[in-house]
Amino acid sequence: MRKVNVDWLGSCPRCGCNKAIVETEMGNEKFLYEDDIIKCNECGLKGVVEVTDDYADDCVASANWEES
Repeated sequence: MRKVNVDWLGSCPRCGCNKAIVETEMGNEKFLYEDDIIKCNECGLKGVVEVTDDYADDCVASANWEES
């Protein structure tokens, strides 16, 4: 798995940092995939990427953080 840095998944609920490291097989800094592993750059809180269809023929990736 490769690691990429992103700053567009939203803020960490524990510390408010908006930068995360993502472990991904096929993703990159612009595109992530369902169940990619995320980790806050500042406090280390972990989570996974969730991908939802926004009904405009696009998919939207968001962070699903572990409970802090």
